[in-house]
Amino acid sequence: MNINLDPERHIIINQFFVRENIFKIEFCKKNDYFKYPWARLKPFILAFGRQTITRIIEPYLSSIVALNCDGFKSCDILHGIDELTDIQLGDGIGQIRYEGLMPENRFKNT
Repeated sequence: MNINLDPERHIIINQFFVRENIFKIEFCKKNDYFKYPWARLKPFILAFGRQTITRIIEPYLSSIVALNCDGFKSCDILHGIDELTDIQLGDGIGQIRYEGLMPENRFKNT
C-alpha cells in the first residue's frame, strides 16, 4: 500500500492499528486545518443572531418569561415604546415571526 503524505504540506497527528491488516493515520494540513475556508463562520453567525434577539427584547425584560436560542416567550403582548423599539414582525431571514397567543399557558421553572 502506498500512502502519499507530503511532509511539507501535512502533519501526522496519530497513527495506530485498528485491527489486523488495517492501519489508520490521522493527519491535518499545515496551512489549512479545515476543508473549506469558511469552516469557523457558524459561531459568529450564531452570536450575531443572539445579539440581535437580546437587543430586541431588552426594553421588555420585565415581561419576558423564557428565552431560547432562537426565540422568546412573553407573558404580555409586546408593543413598542417608541418607533425605535417597536418590534417589526415578518417571515424573512432576520425577522421575528409571531407564532400566536396562548392565554392559558403556564410556565414552570424546574
